[in-house]
Amino acid sequence: MSPDVRSRYEVPLEAPLRRPLVLLIAMALAVASVGALARWDSARESAEALEDFGSAQATLAASIASNLSTRLEVAHSEQELLAGLSWMARPNESLLLVSQPSKPGFVALDGRRIASPPLQ
Repeated sequence: MSPDVRSRYEVPLEAPLRRPLVLLIAMALAVASVGALARWDSARESAEALEDFGSAQATLAASIASNLSTRLEVAHSEQELLAGLSWMARPNESLLLVSQPSKPGFVALDGRRIASPPLQ
């Protein structure tokens, strides 16, 4: 065989190494992009869940405020007012605190006085 014919069919030494390296880099990029998309989706879903929770809390607060304003018109004592709100109590889940303008601190549904400077 002539030297021209042989050089056409010979494989350069770099070719067997280049192909697996390119494949490895492409696989690493694919895995990294899937990981980045998963993280972005998780952050987006977390933000949506937090927004839904905030909206539900705002609706609950508006409902309680409406109920409380109606009860303030007819209640004659603090105990009577708090007794009317006992249906909202959820021990170990939530805490409803009522504040009176003339007294410091808050009153819980069970009658306890709670002082909390950050909330005031």
